[in-house]
Amino acid sequence: MSRTANLLASGRKPAEPVWSIDLDDAVSTVTAAPRGPLVAAASLSGRTVVIDADDGVVVTEMPHHELGALAAAWSPDGRRLAVGGADGTVVIGDLTVGRHDAVMGQGWVHALAWSPDGQYLAAGRGREVLLLRPDGTIVTRWPGQPSTVTALTWAGHRLAVACYGGIRWYEPGPDRTEPVRTFDWKGSLLTIAVAPNARWAASGNQDASIHLWRLWSGEDYEMSGYPAKVTAIAFAPDSQRLAAGGGEEVTVWNLGGKGPAGQRPASLRTHSGLVVALAYAPVPPGSAAGRTGQRAAAPPLLASGGRDGRLAGWRGSGSSRRPQFEVDLGAPVSSVTWTADAALVVAGTQGGRLSAVRPSDSPPGTGTRRSS
Repeated sequence: MSRTANLLASGRKPAEPVWSIDLDDAVSTVTAAPRGPLVAAASLSGRTVVIDADDGVVVTEMPHHELGALAAAWSPDGRRLAVGGADGTVVIGDLTVGRHDAVMGQGWVHALAWSPDGQYLAAGRGREVLLLRPDGTIVTRWPGQPSTVTALTWAGHRLAVACYGGIRWYEPGPDRTEPVRTFDWKGSLLTIAVAPNARWAASGNQDASIHLWRLWSGEDYEMSGYPAKVTAIAFAPDSQRLAAGGGEEVTVWNLGGKGPAGQRPASLRTHSGLVVALAYAPVPPGSAAGRTGQRAAAPPLLASGGRDGRLAGWRGSGSSRRPQFEVDLGAPVSSVTWTADAALVVAGTQGGRLSAVRPSDSPPGTGTRRSS
């Protein structure tokens, strides 16, 4: 029996994209603007497009990266988009005026991250980190990292740099040449994330494990035994859960109370290939939970993408739960994001296809069916 037939027999309807477009080569990353309907998608063809997620129309394109575009990040105000490529160039585009500033160099740009106040853009290029102003001016260089910089993220005014050997924490400033703190761990970190409440930092690792640190104390936990390297992790908006790939199941760790020590994670099962992309739906600022900063009444939706080509959505983390929606995108999923209003989940594939799906409980009228 086909996957679609199985879904129909279970009483669930297979989801369908509301729009899809082609980007000529594998989609390397997809990221949504912090407000409004815009979504950016970069591909190994070198193209980076900005799309109006409401209808799937490309509204602008960033300058081409000859060897492929690898990373993209929106500024907190949604005005600027930064893109890094295998050509060693970081391009910062001010979409309100159509201006582009380029910072050229050597080494693949794997990671980009804006500071929460929008004053700085951090770029991981080869084994160095650049700290840039929004106009591309270089403030500081942090060269000589132990290995290629694989991921960057901010916790308040501090920047977390992931590479071999753990996480190095830096503070902005022309005279800040050394890390102010380190979380040592002998292994290769592939991805990192900081919880929204800034109490936890987590890494997914080459040795098929997750490492978790309490930010205020440095106390750490290791969750090992995954079937494969862990390239996807995501904190829930309320910081109470950590979702991870690293196998055909999505594991969800409960971080409430005293933390994950002695626990077994919940397992969400539907994929038949490695889970490589995860994203929790954001809490829209205009919602009651967004205005008060309190926990939402309903658990947030979690989107998971796998090498089996499936995109699935989950509400809650009970092991007995079935996905709220599923869609077969026809090629291994490479990246997943949610629009700022949490109405659409947008996924890119290794086949170069970018598609938007509306969860079954999203408000109607968002997104128009379109394919190109």
